[in-house]
Amino acid sequence: MITTYEELENTLREIMLSTKPNDIDVVFRARTDNGHTEEEIREMEEIMGTPLFQDYREFVKHYRSFAVQGDSYVEYNLKNTAEMTVIHHDNSKELDLDFPQDCYCIGSFETDLPIFIQSSVTGFVYSCNAFGPKGTMKKIADNFWEFMNAEVEYWRNFAAEQNAQGH
Repeated sequence: MITTYEELENTLREIMLSTKPNDIDVVFRARTDNGHTEEEIREMEEIMGTPLFQDYREFVKHYRSFAVQGDSYVEYNLKNTAEMTVIHHDNSKELDLDFPQDCYCIGSFETDLPIFIQSSVTGFVYSCNAFGPKGTMKKIADNFWEFMNAEVEYWRNFAAEQNAQGH
């Protein structure tokens, strides 16, 4: 289980380097140049109307940006994530999607759905999907680090599959 930023970065770099050069390499990038400030985080929280849970707050304070492929777990401009959270809150009734007011988006992802959200109260991470007769919200991790470990496993499997297919 990955528990430190260094382990996370090293593991994702190894995954990236293990893929054969092609158009669908696993691309990982992280900027740590001081991460986001408390002021930027407070502004994000104000826009969203909910605070960040401590583990994600620390992640955002450590990284200025953090992405794998087109999936940004921390965006350079936190206002984008905050605004996306507000949009999902506003549209949740229309989509018949359960998106509690105490939850916020964890970054932005290339595909629109599912979206990953975290509760500011419990720290639980959920996958939300509006497909089907009623939108669903499924708990997928007890905290942000557990979520990131699952994401690393996803990218590890993605790279292995791409290599097996000869890409």
